[in-house]
Amino acid sequence: MPVSSCRGWEATLYSLSGRDDGCQKGAEPTRRDVVGRFERDSAHVGRARRLVRTSLQDWGLERHTAPLELAVSELVTNAVVHGKGEIEVRLVAEDDELRLEVADGGGRSMPPRPVRSGSDAPGGWGLRLVEEISHGWGASTGPSKTCVWMVRRTQEPR
Repeated sequence: MPVSSCRGWEATLYSLSGRDDGCQKGAEPTRRDVVGRFERDSAHVGRARRLVRTSLQDWGLERHTAPLELAVSELVTNAVVHGKGEIEVRLVAEDDELRLEVADGGGRSMPPRPVRSGSDAPGGWGLRLVEEISHGWGASTGPSKTCVWMVRRTQEPR
């Protein structure tokens, strides 16, 4: 069974994107999105990067390729190592934001968290990286779904 989108799972926020309701008066929002579904196998991390890279190129947002390739590599690898079932990668470009979501079949009892400076923890460093390159991110878990998402602005706020 495919994993559905993370939309609506924003309750567990680690930082905020600084965006209001997402609507600009008098302007039609521009939304582009792509979804890829992958087996839970590390061989598919490269395919997820390619999905992100080619989508950003097609949308004229190439300058965001490096940080989003890095983020999708980390999040898909985490889903392979810690998740269950199929992995879904969703990339959405809307107005002045990019949103990357990675979901899997769940199984975690707690949302994933990044480590903090000074920690000797062996894991969580990749999530710290995602936190640093994003303008907001979050994670949610449930019995049949784990979802980690990040938002990155395509333009600086005015």
